[in-house]
Amino acid sequence: MAWSPDSTLVASVGQDQTVRIWDARAGTTIRELKAGPGQLWGSVDLAVFSPDGTRLLTVHQDNNNRVWDAQTGALLETKPGRHGVASAAFSNDSSVYWIGRHVIASPTPDSPCRVRADDLSPDGKLLAVPGGRRPELRDSKTNEEVKPVYGHFG
Repeated sequence: MAWSPDSTLVASVGQDQTVRIWDARAGTTIRELKAGPGQLWGSVDLAVFSPDGTRLLTVHQDNNNRVWDAQTGALLETKPGRHGVASAAFSNDSSVYWIGRHVIASPTPDSPCRVRADDLSPDGKLLAVPGGRRPELRDSKTNEEVKPVYGHFG
């Protein structure tokens, strides 16, 4: 799961070959990103928003990485990747992204940051946690669930 930089969106990924973008305040799905006709992605392992919030990077079990327009859901690029990635990050200026330790775009002086499967919102108030039955949005101080999120198993 991943937070948008302004804490208004959460992206969840799962075994159903979809990426869902949620309104974090309402707990509702606003967009689903799916494989096109005849495509088979396998599970989606990871999602990361760019620091400027304009793009969403997703890592898939078909060994491809995809970059999406975070506002429209348009697929911007697909690049070969590798299976079993546990972390990914964009550079601070959003021009480069990392998959594990492998740079797959033009390098900049920025250092990659570590991104975990669970992710703290940029304002530090909420934690998005992948769950066995559904994702959860939790208060970062009390660890209590804030808003139930339904509809994405995996």
